[in-house]
Amino acid sequence: MLSIETRERLVRGYERTYDVKMIAKAYGVSEREVYKLAAHQG
Repeated sequence: MLSIETRERLVRGYERTYDVKMIAKAYGVSEREVYKLAAHQG
């Protein structure tokens, strides 16, 4: 499980780039998880 700080960094990275594949790979999560976390922040 990702820490809250890591989740926040992941979402900020996604919001800057919208490159789901890169973010997912960088944080070792699925693309679906990136979308899920980004939707939760909004």
